[in-house]
Amino acid sequence: MEYLTTYYRRQGEGRGCSLLLQHYLCGQTPVCLACLCTEEGEGDGGMRPAVTGRLLDWCRTVCWHKAARRPVPWMGRLEAELPPLLAEIGADREGCRLSLLLGIGGEILALGGGHNLYLLSTLWGRGKAVRLPGEFRGCLEPGAGLLLAEDSFLGDLEEKRLGEALCLQEIRTADQAERRLKELAAGGGRAGCGTAGAILLIGRGESCR
Repeated sequence: MEYLTTYYRRQGEGRGCSLLLQHYLCGQTPVCLACLCTEEGEGDGGMRPAVTGRLLDWCRTVCWHKAARRPVPWMGRLEAELPPLLAEIGADREGCRLSLLLGIGGEILALGGGHNLYLLSTLWGRGKAVRLPGEFRGCLEPGAGLLLAEDSFLGDLEEKRLGEALCLQEIRTADQAERRLKELAAGGGRAGCGTAGAILLIGRGESCR
């Protein structure tokens, strides 16, 4: 399996969004760590970079090559390790909304639940988007994808339109994926309407399982 990843971020006034996207290939197994952190209300905005910075530091301590060889037990280990870390770095503070997405091959873990998470797939040649719970552990099959997005990125976009706009059969490169996210952010009257962020992860190739 391979991952195709991209992101969209627009900074606005009144609140801010920090985004972290790390993508590695360990042998034949892809690894991805993605995070959205939104800070609302009054403040100097210092919490967001602190949260994403600590997550990046943590990411550098994990032996991803070992995790790639044994994704299932390692994902269980990381599922237990991450929530205390998120609490320690202040991701549960009032005014801080955080979502984290971790992928090791076909194994997927979502934590935080602060933003919108969608499963993207193709049915009868048409793109389909289904909303997922913000916290879950599951599997990502080749040809499917995950979208992590702020409310301000989606606006009033319905799931049907979202699935059609992100039809994965029509997205073959990272440039195409990035362009689709920009088009979505600019549609529906959302252009220039302040902060917006989204991360897209797509599974390609053969299943790792």
